Amino acid sequence: MKVVVIGAGLFGCCSAIELARAGFHVVLLDREDDIMQKASRVNHNRIHLGYHYLRSVETAEQSIEGLLSFLFNYGKAVENQFPNYYAIAKEGSKTTPEEFLAFCNKVGIGYDFEYPTDTFLNRNALAASFKVPEPVFDYEILKQEVGRSLVNSGVDIRLNQEVQGITKKPGGEYELIVNQRVEHFDVVINATYSDFNEINHALGVPLKPLLFEKVIIPEFEFKRNPFGLTIMDGPFCSVMPKGKQTDKFLLYHVTHSVEQGVLSELHPNFKPDNPSQEALIYDQAAHYMPFLAEVKRTNQFKTIRVVHKNSDDARLTELYMYEQFENYFAILSGKISTCIQVALEIKHTLQQKKTEKRFRI
Repeated sequence: MKVVVIGAGLFGCCSAIELARAGFHVVLLDREDDIMQKASRVNHNRIHLGYHYLRSVETAEQSIEGLLSFLFNYGKAVENQFPNYYAIAKEGSKTTPEEFLAFCNKVGIGYDFEYPTDTFLNRNALAASFKVPEPVFDYEILKQEVGRSLVNSGVDIRLNQEVQGITKKPGGEYELIVNQRVEHFDVVINATYSDFNEINHALGVPLKPLLFEKVIIPEFEFKRNPFGLTIMDGPFCSVMPKGKQTDKFLLYHVTHSVEQGVLSELHPNFKPDNPSQEALIYDQAAHYMPFLAEVKRTNQFKTIRVVHKNSDDARLTELYMYEQFENYFAILSGKISTCIQVALEIKHTLQQKKTEKRFRI
């Protein structure tokens, strides 16, 4: 069977790798000039273990279940030798320390009762602090490892390729127009993330309303050993080390890192960037993390994030299949650690093996 994966982000690459290893002829398409250039590149680098998702146990469970396969495949890119803290705000938090502990016990994730040094956190604004074993990944190393796996598995990687049309033919195969060329495939995997509905729309698949978020993540330099700090649970902030890079950190604010959010079926037109957004992120985060006034601001990264509009903060990875479009798979990706597991589910479905259907909608 000839398979095409549209989108060379992490989830698309992992699907391509698993299917090629299983003996499928796999073509991987992306409009960029390299793999993993959008949301796979611009994020907080956190490998979630569930601490962030008290109102979505399923998101936490997905993240935990996928961790082992992620570590087995891409452990070289993982950094976990640093102290990482989750602190509960005294005011404005959606959860209490007792609720946080109950959740951790329920899903089976570890913690210790510990504060970082006083210079890091404003203890007067906090109700409690917990040390947790949640790691990060190094984007550059991960990209190298994924690229090596693509080559070693024999994936046909085609970059600077724009999918301009897709139809299902009467015989069951799919016809794609790619850079003005017509090509045919037996299996199509939509791993485009922010263009999830664009490809579905071109094929004639029913569309899902999605929340498109324009996200900004500042980078700063701080001459300290790596550490992680997250304030829970609401309109707060988080600092994580930038993978294995010395003295580099990433800052995220739940409210102010999302510069704009638009509920839409298709990719919306965003307003122009707000030049003062980065300063607002630092100013608001410094209330809980006073050391941010001392750091050297070095960069900022922007991307489009796509999530469901929901009330429980779920960030599930979902695999969509459609009865009238056999062998068409659409991945709406969630937490990074699920990238291998959803790829395996696609492979098992094509091999007609029984599967638990952890992601399938």
